Amino acid sequence: MVPDESKVEELRRRVIVWYEAHGDRDLPWRGTRSGWAMLIAAFLLRKTTARQAVRVYEEFLRKFPEPRALVSASVEEVRDIIRPLGIEHQRARHLVELAEILVRRFGGRVPCDRERLKELPGVGDYIM
Repeated sequence: MVPDESKVEELRRRVIVWYEAHGDRDLPWRGTRSGWAMLIAAFLLRKTTARQAVRVYEEFLRKFPEPRALVSASVEEVRDIIRPLGIEHQRARHLVELAEILVRRFGGRVPCDRERLKELPGVGDYIM
């Protein structure tokens, strides 16, 4: 069965109207070119909403603007910042380990290739 072209066009129009009103949220990680900021956003967004992640993301990056800043933090300090997102024990541990590896193996930079990213703690298909 072939759909009626006018119905298809109406559906297209409605989707566009909805997206213009609701779809293009101004999220802080959308405009960044920082691999670190994008990686942190992906970590924080896992199993939580964007609304919850925004507050934690901004505070986290103020406190830890680069991996080297996070290396000197305790897991407890990180856990306190990300607690509103849930599963903070595992995330905090992964984030500190991640920063240590980035500094030690990659000079504080986030690798661009998929295979190296997958070697990082807590990084899986969702984050890539």
